[in-house]
Amino acid sequence: MSSSAYSASQTQKIYWGTPATLWATFFAAIALVIGHHAFYQSLSGTVAPAGLYDLAWVTFSRQQLNLAIGSALAVIIKSLLFTSFASSYTQIFWRSLKSASHGIRLVDADATSSLLNSFDRFCTISIWRRHRLLSILAGLFWLLPLPFILTPTTLTIQALVQQPNPAALSHVPQFDFVNPNFCHFFPDDPTYKTYNKGGRRQYYGPSERTQRLVAATAAQGVISRITPPALNSSWGIQFWGPSLRCQEVPSEAKVQVLGNYALYINDTIERGFNSPLAYFSWTSHLGLNPFERFSDVSSINMVHMGDDDLIQTATLYLAFDSEFEGYFTTETYMDAINATSGEPEALLRAFGSFNIVECDLHNASYHVNFRYTNGDQDIKVTQHSLSPKPVRMKGFGVYYPTRSNETWGSGPFDRVEAQVVSYQALKDAFAMLLVGMLDFASASNIINTVLMDTNELRFRYEKPLITDVSTVSPALQGIPIQKLNNTRGPLLRALEQLFENITIGILSDTYLQPDYASQTSPPPLANVTYETYRNIYVYNAFGLWVAYGAVLLITGVAIAIGQLAMVRSKVAYDLKLSTILRAARIHVPGTASGIEAEPLDQFSDDGRKPLPKSLVKANIIVRKTKPQPNS
Repeated sequence: MSSSAYSASQTQKIYWGTPATLWATFFAAIALVIGHHAFYQSLSGTVAPAGLYDLAWVTFSRQQLNLAIGSALAVIIKSLLFTSFASSYTQIFWRSLKSASHGIRLVDADATSSLLNSFDRFCTISIWRRHRLLSILAGLFWLLPLPFILTPTTLTIQALVQQPNPAALSHVPQFDFVNPNFCHFFPDDPTYKTYNKGGRRQYYGPSERTQRLVAATAAQGVISRITPPALNSSWGIQFWGPSLRCQEVPSEAKVQVLGNYALYINDTIERGFNSPLAYFSWTSHLGLNPFERFSDVSSINMVHMGDDDLIQTATLYLAFDSEFEGYFTTETYMDAINATSGEPEALLRAFGSFNIVECDLHNASYHVNFRYTNGDQDIKVTQHSLSPKPVRMKGFGVYYPTRSNETWGSGPFDRVEAQVVSYQALKDAFAMLLVGMLDFASASNIINTVLMDTNELRFRYEKPLITDVSTVSPALQGIPIQKLNNTRGPLLRALEQLFENITIGILSDTYLQPDYASQTSPPPLANVTYETYRNIYVYNAFGLWVAYGAVLLITGVAIAIGQLAMVRSKVAYDLKLSTILRAARIHVPGTASGIEAEPLDQFSDDGRKPLPKSLVKANIIVRKTKPQPNS
């Protein structure tokens, strides 16, 4: 076949199949991206299906099927875009070969033709210097897989709360202060018959369970663990219960208490002791004179209840020295001696750093919201109203069951008085932790409570064991003193909050729960909202479009450059072997690409697509050559 005949068979138009493939694969990828988004959008917010699929010997969950479909779409989109990108790169590569006026080194041609599939060629520095456009495109091609790692992950399965939350009437812990289990009574046997009347038993103090609840809450400072109807549930209840309110005593009362305390100090000094108190507490049966003399020794009266038949206000007093040093200087020693005269000026000069507070028990209206998330307890307490006057107690003079006419033990059962007895038991158990003295020689049970972490009492932790380190061995100097950085705030508020936590913590003890068989028990049911967690598909549309958008933008730019290269070259190329043989035309005498030999500059076949029909059945002969000896 002559070159003129072959030339006639060639057209000067770009072979339509190449640009059609470029744009068809690109737009097909865009369509699949939209389909991928629509598929994930249809699953978003729906419940992930349960169950398994059995396919031959393979078992997979129904949840995995939807995730696998998304991954398959990502793989197909990746393949389409890679095809478009690689074809565009081929057009640009051939354009760079044809436009090189002085030719291109064979080693560079090998490198640039394989940049997309040979990473070591991509890392050749000389290629980056001589062929920047091809190198940049190849670099982007190597980065294209990264966004496809992210696209399948934009659909996840998360455990979310079902909306709206289902609710139902359910059994929840309830308060019932008409409950004798709060109290300890004299035993019902002949030994204590003088304390019991007509089958009714006399109050003796708080029960062991009440004391244990109060002590545990006071030690931890938080509401005891309450058992919810479900691990994820919430409900609210309203009730009337005891509430502690504390305030500083009037100045006249403070002077009276300090006068009584000065007598105690004077007594200890006369006996050769130097033992001021950092803290002391008592209850209202002693009035404002907490210290009494027993066997010629002054001490605080540890009895925490009043006389048997005395109706009294349940007031608790606390006195503490915010500047406690643990010893008397000469000046304060003389002030303490002079203070025994009872003069207010002398008392305030000697004990002016003392703070004295009184705490009364009131009846309060509570609204409590309980919320449990995976078992974690969150309780919000609100007090709506408070009785204007403190609750009045009966001390040891109360009998159970209570009667409306307590003097004669007659009349119907008095629920209000029964509730007051339960209040009294809680107050007495709380007072057991606070009543007493605190110095370096003796201690009240208050040291076992979180009240020691308050602003006023934390000095107990911050006073050094050695006040003057210059008088001791150098080896003992510089002993670190760990201070309490975070406190529980003012003592008054901490007292009220602690008693509130104790009150709510009653629900943690089933022994103190109502007996629902009794006619006096509260309703056992409450409207409980259950937080039901379900496996839900969650779709991040923004993440998917960002990932696909970056890939589509890069691929679209590469296609545009490749299209421009085809327009300028007026031909389309590929990297098939026939294209290389026809375009390169390495001269062998008598043969040129299987066509009769002609001068190379007159030969018309430049390797463009498509392959001429006349060459479809042409044979390629690769001759074996013998290695030539080295010259």
